[in-house]
Amino acid sequence: MSLTHTLYNGQVLIAFKAAKANISIYELQLKSSKEDLAYNVGAAYYNIQALTKKIALLTDNIDNLDKIIKSTKLNLDNGIATKTDYNRLLVNRESTEATIVSTQGQLDEQLVQLKFLMGKPLSAQLAIQLDSGSNSLNVILSPDTGNSSKRTDIQLLQAQKNADEIQRKNIKAGYQPILTLTNSFGVAGYNDRLQPFQTINNQWFNNSSISLNLSIPIFDGGKKRSQVRQKNIELEQYDAKIQYNKQQADKEELTAFINYNTNVVNLRYQYANVDLANKIYIDRQLQYQNGIVSLKDVLDSKNDLLDAENTFITSLVNARTSELDLKKAKGELLTLSSTTDK
Repeated sequence: MSLTHTLYNGQVLIAFKAAKANISIYELQLKSSKEDLAYNVGAAYYNIQALTKKIALLTDNIDNLDKIIKSTKLNLDNGIATKTDYNRLLVNRESTEATIVSTQGQLDEQLVQLKFLMGKPLSAQLAIQLDSGSNSLNVILSPDTGNSSKRTDIQLLQAQKNADEIQRKNIKAGYQPILTLTNSFGVAGYNDRLQPFQTINNQWFNNSSISLNLSIPIFDGGKKRSQVRQKNIELEQYDAKIQYNKQQADKEELTAFINYNTNVVNLRYQYANVDLANKIYIDRQLQYQNGIVSLKDVLDSKNDLLDAENTFITSLVNARTSELDLKKAKGELLTLSSTTDK
C-alpha cells in the first residue's frame, strides 16, 4: 500500500483562485438578473399607477357629467333643453363608462403581471400609491457621470477578465515542476514454491519506504506557449470591451439624464394644462346651466380636458420610465426594490 501527497503543484494552487473567480461571475450574473427583474417590476408598477390615475380622472368626469345630465333633465322637463342635448350627454357618459371598463381591464392585466414578477400569489392584494405627478419628481441640475464602476455589466466583464488572467497563470504553472511525497508500506514473505499465502517458517517481514518525487516538464510541442498567446489576445479583447463599455455607460447616463429632465419638465407643464382644462370645463358647466353657452361648448371643453388628461398620463409614464432608465444607467436599479414593496 502506498500513500501519495502533493507537496507542490502550481496548477492546484491556482485552481482555488479560479473557483473563487467563477463564484464572483455567478454572483454578478445573478445580480444582473435581479436588475432586469427590478426594471420590469418598476415599469409594471408605474404603468399601474398611471392606469389607476386615469380611472380616477375618468370617474371624476363621470361625476361632472352626472351633474350636467341632472340639470339638463330639469331643463328638458321645463322645455328649455332639447331631447337631442340630453341624449348626447347620455351617449357621452356611456362612452366614458366604456373607457373606464377598458382601462380597468388593462389595470387588472398589469396587476397580474406585477404579482407574477414579484413572486406573489395572484390572489394577493397589492397597495398601489397613487402618483399625482405634480411634484413627485425633481429636476436634476447637472449630470453625474463616471458611475460605470457601479454597473453590473462592467463588473461582469472585469470578473471575466480576472478569470481569464487566472487561466493564463494556470497554463504558465504547467511549466513548473511538481513535487510529491510517497510513503509505501507492506509485508513480504519467502517460499521455494508457488504458495502466495504461505512463507518459510510462516514468517512475514514488514517493509516500508519513503520517496520524494520531482516531475519536471521538458517539452510539450509548444502547446502551452500557444495557449498563453491565445489568452493574451483574449485579455486584450477584454480590455477593449471594458473601455468601450465604460464610454457607452457614460453616454447612456448622459442621455438618460437629458431624457429624465426633459420628461419631468414636460410632466409639470402637462399637470398645469390638466388643471387649466379642468377649470375651463367647470366654467363651461356653470355657463351652460345659466344658458350662456351651448351644450357643444361644454362637450368640447370636456374633450379638451380628456385630451389634456391623456397627455398627462402619457407624460407621467414617460417620466417614470426615464427615471428607471437613469437608475439603470447609473447602476442603481436595485435601490428601487423598496419602492415597489410598499
